[in-house]
Amino acid sequence: MYLPALLLLFLSSVFALSNNEVLKIAKHDAQMKNAGPSSEQQPQSIPIDWHLLSQAAGMAQQDYCLFQRPGQVVGDAELLYEYGDGNFVQRALIFKSKSLGITVAFEGTEPISPFSQIHDADFRLVNPSKALGGAYPDGVQLFDGFEKAYLAVAKPILAKVREYCDTYKESRVSVTGHSLGAAIALIAAGHYNHVLDQGLHHALVFGLPRTGNGKFANFIDETLKDKFYYVVNGHDLVPHVPPRGFGYQHPSGQIWINPASSTEWKFYPGQENVHGANSVGLLFNTEDHHGTYFHTGLGHGAGAGTCPAQVNTQ
Repeated sequence: MYLPALLLLFLSSVFALSNNEVLKIAKHDAQMKNAGPSSEQQPQSIPIDWHLLSQAAGMAQQDYCLFQRPGQVVGDAELLYEYGDGNFVQRALIFKSKSLGITVAFEGTEPISPFSQIHDADFRLVNPSKALGGAYPDGVQLFDGFEKAYLAVAKPILAKVREYCDTYKESRVSVTGHSLGAAIALIAAGHYNHVLDQGLHHALVFGLPRTGNGKFANFIDETLKDKFYYVVNGHDLVPHVPPRGFGYQHPSGQIWINPASSTEWKFYPGQENVHGANSVGLLFNTEDHHGTYFHTGLGHGAGAGTCPAQVNTQ
């Protein structure tokens, strides 16, 4: 529940809004002048094997664990490398997964880390850094704090990804993450797809806050179609912030688990689908941010993920 509470506090304090007003913005922001399009397409069966999503959730969960051990097994993946400490620098883990290839899992918000929380709070839209090497075209803007969190780990992690692809003769590269880690993974996805000769294999993320503007969403749709999916659990507040009225827009690719932590999931085509998670009205909560995603626990607190992480694909 830490990231939603933090964002509510930040929005409330910086913009002098009450919690109720923040929630009203999240509900009605599609009517505000800066909001992008809202898809009205009907839900469909998910277009990706749910076992891949379960595997990705397990690797994302391992980021929350204090102790990491090279060679540790998470589902069909072996942990190869750890970078960052979860306090001053967001942790990033690199796995060798049978189903997803060389996979980078980016850590979500750590409630005990002020640096992690600062990344969440710094939500201005900014032009992409030159350090991203032209991965994003003109007009794309990113959540400032999320981009900074990615740039803090980008260079060493990308070097290791290339090293492991060569060592293991693996052409598939995937990314995953939960919460703040989901946003970092999405920015990394666009970067990797640009700089890696083979492009990106999959970006599978969970509890994703809005990460960029409408042109960013369109760019992700154009370049990562059928590669990127983001999962919303029940009435989780996090995917509804920052508000669309502030210029933010989700790409296509939403999979909604509803009710939360259940086996009822559907794919909602297009950007900001009105039949998906945006249909919950004011009934957002913080508890659904952590829970069971495709049979695998993910997040902090009781009923969420375990340490070491376990992937449940039966």
